[in-house]
Amino acid sequence: MTVNVPIDDIYDQLPPEPARVYETLGISFPLDVDVAFAAAVCTLSPSLAQEHLQTLSTAGLLEPAPTRPAAVLVRGRVYRVPDSVRAHARDHYARRTGAPAGEPLPDLRRRALDYYLHTSTAAEHTLTPTHCALEREYLHVPADPVDLAQEEAALAWLQAQRDNLLAAVRTADTAGLDAMVWQLAHALWPLLRATHDYPLWFETHERALGAARRCHNGAAETEILNTWGIGLRGYGRHTEAADIFDKVLHRAREARDERAIAQALHEIGATHADAGRPADAEPFLARARGIRLRLTRNSRTEAQQRTHRRSVAVTDVCRGPVLSALGRDAAAVRILTAARATLIEAGDRLDAMRALAALGRAHAAAGGLDAGEAAGRQAVEECDQAGWTRWQARSRDLLGLTLQDAGHYDEAGALFRAALSLYDPIDSHEADRVRRHLTTLSTIAPTTGGGDSIASSPDTT
Repeated sequence: MTVNVPIDDIYDQLPPEPARVYETLGISFPLDVDVAFAAAVCTLSPSLAQEHLQTLSTAGLLEPAPTRPAAVLVRGRVYRVPDSVRAHARDHYARRTGAPAGEPLPDLRRRALDYYLHTSTAAEHTLTPTHCALEREYLHVPADPVDLAQEEAALAWLQAQRDNLLAAVRTADTAGLDAMVWQLAHALWPLLRATHDYPLWFETHERALGAARRCHNGAAETEILNTWGIGLRGYGRHTEAADIFDKVLHRAREARDERAIAQALHEIGATHADAGRPADAEPFLARARGIRLRLTRNSRTEAQQRTHRRSVAVTDVCRGPVLSALGRDAAAVRILTAARATLIEAGDRLDAMRALAALGRAHAAAGGLDAGEAAGRQAVEECDQAGWTRWQARSRDLLGLTLQDAGHYDEAGALFRAALSLYDPIDSHEADRVRRHLTTLSTIAPTTGGGDSIASSPDTT
């Protein structure tokens, strides 16, 4: 803010168009804005939106927002309306439009919501092209959409817009726009899948489930239930997750939807696996795999076949560690190797990395410590290149276990601590599990004499 100059005096010096942009941004729900958003909600070209944002920034009515380098590449300059001037902008918007004080007109609110729905859906299609397709209802499609055709850009945009997307869901819910609520939550899947941001996951899904039910949209309700259950499982709430997946399975059977039946069986099996019950997990995963194989064989198009073939591989990524836990190490190595190849062919980067990390542990369990270490190190490298924090942590955790098995205690401890430093800000459940690994390591690592010693290992975090 310009020192000692009243806001009204600054505002009065603005040309009409920057003044309109200022009012519009002041009344909008996002916590910060960029050129693409301003262009969409103010119906401007990107060049004009950028010019007006710069004018407002120079005048002190907008201020630069802190932005990570990856976000700058996809968003450009990012601004926020200071709290000290937002009320002023809202007041002038109400005077100009006749809107109730503090409330945007429905058309403006819908333009802002459509911008976030359209752009997050574009990111969803890039990052998770096989995610169950559900309808999207737009009134205003952005004239100049953000280019999110590359995975790195799509994930960077979602991560940078996390708080704004949550604000969009809350705004739509408060306004009674139920279809918008569940569609926004559904489009968030790739962000949730990559980050396991549980506060975002649980709030958006609780709101979305109620919205889908009010819309009487059974397909949306089933999908929201399913992804909510995945979040609960990831957070360690296995009983609640199992209850949800039982409901999903019942709904899928009533609808005679084999794809949904297989998905529910997979998730029930995965829940047993995460809860440390491999013997209970295996029958569900085997049944899910069988249905998915049948769907692959019966596919009418190459695209359908690729989708179902990938689904078989995803089940095998979950099934591999279960087979290892049941002593079927050679089978685990075999199916994880095949799953990895299928997922690479399908362009599913995240699940291919998951397969490789699991394969490292399967090799180690089968006695192939060298092969396990090689696969684990490659998994760490791939996860680092992708920049997905959760899997950067998980790959280090799994490689640490393999190195612990090989007696390389120093590096195992360093990897566990590196995983812990990555998990701590994002997932307390996983962080606690890694702490248990460190406790176990401290009881088995030699503390005197030659060789590796965890007591003297450097902290590489």
